[in-house]
Amino acid sequence: MTKLKTLSTINNAIFNLQDGFFYGLQSLVKLNLDRCPHGCNCKIWSSDTRLRIDCRNERPDRNKLYHQLNVMLSADQFIKRLTSLAIKKTPLTRVPASVCKLVNLNSLNLDYNNIFAK
Repeated sequence: MTKLKTLSTINNAIFNLQDGFFYGLQSLVKLNLDRCPHGCNCKIWSSDTRLRIDCRNERPDRNKLYHQLNVMLSADQFIKRLTSLAIKKTPLTRVPASVCKLVNLNSLNLDYNNIFAK
């Protein structure tokens, strides 16, 4: 009976540890989404590996937006985990430099921006 109680205690400790980890992860996501550029909507899903930034409702200042996106995307959480990024309907004329640091990125959508190839 004591072995069963010990197993139950260990199992509860593991679940508490997992819950704490996922809560911490959700806190990181919220912290970084709080940095969403002014005038834009940011949505993250699929265990914080996919991010969509949409500025259709307002047209933020291009230079401020570029800087705000660089700050937001430079967070360790995004650098290590982001696999898909969509930046839509912005006045950007260049891709934020921090996009190059996203080591696991395999999908980049830049629809409806002012970015042109030279």
